[in-house]
Amino acid sequence: MGKIKYFAAYILPLLALFSFSTTGIYAYFGIIFLYVIVPISEQIFPPNRYNFVETEKELARDDFFYDLVLYIMVPLHLFVMYRFLVSISDPTLAVADIIARIFMMGTILGVVGINVGHELGHKTNNPLKQFLAQVLLTSSIQNHFVPYHNGGHHKDIGTPEDLTSAEKDDNFYFFAVKSQIGGYFKT
Repeated sequence: MGKIKYFAAYILPLLALFSFSTTGIYAYFGIIFLYVIVPISEQIFPPNRYNFVETEKELARDDFFYDLVLYIMVPLHLFVMYRFLVSISDPTLAVADIIARIFMMGTILGVVGINVGHELGHKTNNPLKQFLAQVLLTSSIQNHFVPYHNGGHHKDIGTPEDLTSAEKDDNFYFFAVKSQIGGYFKT
């Protein structure tokens, strides 16, 4: 399987494009796949616990293939956003179809916009990666993420100064607000 497995990341945008071009139960296919089928299959199939050894990490760090997977995701993400906006503007859509598309786009914004943006944002010595990270993170209204995450969270992780380290028994909703809003102000 090797490197090819990393192209599985593109399943999510393809599911979104399918959801944005269908109606009825088919519009929910991506949501059902991601939130029902994937979790069930994770319980059925054993996890792959293999991690790269140090030499493999070094080789991967210098291998353009892994960067390419992330780079391609940026224009694809923007295209998916465009298709969402076009599809949602259809005045004949049923409310159920609108809901399906919104849930799917929210998933895309979280998984691609935040996760891939987060990964690219770690590459502080690369202006292209920083720019692409900002494009993705801004699409999810997380444009404060890179400066706070790299400058604050990495420095203060696990301390009371780190707004994104939950304290024991923190209420999830209080923590989410503290982390999100506090990150804006601390940036």
